[in-house]
Amino acid sequence: MLRKIFHPQSILAGDVNGLPYFKTLDEYLEGVSKRKSPKELNETFRMEILSIEIINSIAIAKVHLPIFDFNYYDLLSLNLTDSGWVIVNKLLTNVKIY
Repeated sequence: MLRKIFHPQSILAGDVNGLPYFKTLDEYLEGVSKRKSPKELNETFRMEILSIEIINSIAIAKVHLPIFDFNYYDLLSLNLTDSGWVIVNKLLTNVKIY
């Protein structure tokens, strides 16, 4: 299902616990496929959209994704295509909670 919301040439970049993170869509989806989903682990759904800005056929979404032991914040660049909105770039970072 994730493949459908990303453009095939999407890039995913950022940092996880201070370490650089840079993956193609295929690399990202391969990693996701090897783990159990939060739902399978009975985690409470806590993800939220913080903001969305749309200008013509482009958009930026800021989202908060507390998942597993991570506290991710993502900036998603989207583009409106013939088949609908798709993510073309995902920037992510894990913000440690002290």
